[in-house]
This record gives sequence, C-alpha cells and structure tokens, in this order.
Amino acid sequence: MWLLARQFAFDGTVLAKAIAATFANRETAIDVEPIAFTSSFTEQVRTVTQWSAFRKKLPNTECPESLAELVPLLAQFLLPVARACAGGESFDQRWPPGGPWTGDT
Repeated sequence: MWLLARQFAFDGTVLAKAIAATFANRETAIDVEPIAFTSSFTEQVRTVTQWSAFRKKLPNTECPESLAELVPLLAQFLLPVARACAGGESFDQRWPPGGPWTGDT
C-alpha cells in the first residue's frame, strides 16, 4: 500500500467504494483507529523484528528500514477514506502520487 500511495494517483470515490464493498462482503466493521498506525505497535520488539524479516524479502530497496517511517503516509492515505466509509459518507477527493488528498478534481 505504501508503494502504491507513493507511485500512483487514486480517485477517492472509486477507492472508497472498493473499500466499503470489501468490508461489507466480509461482514467486517471498518476500524477508523487501527492499532497498526500507532507508535505503540510500530515500536514493539516483535513488530520491529517481523518488519525487518519481511523487508529483507522485498526486491524494492526504496522501502523504509523502519515500519514507523512508512506509517504516516499509510495513515494519511487510508484513514480519511476509512472514516468516510465507516460514516457512510462519500469521498470525492483525489490522491496524486505521494499525496495528499485534495478536493480538486
């Protein structure tokens, strides 16, 4: 997701519909405050170890060494859409490569 958010543009309306449909299909509530985006998660020894092992398997050398380095972009990209979906609201914004969301269409 981090790489996609950095390299591609997104239509918020399309992304919101896809996210809402995915969660509805799985009969799962959308978490608008996921623990994965908190420092208490990204700084846990177990999480750091798992991230390091995962990162070593990636061919992409652009990927940050620290999980905490990529979480802010992921949160900026995903949370506004998740909040809109959870609230049953539309999300008529655009994401240029690297962000941020903008109302300019």
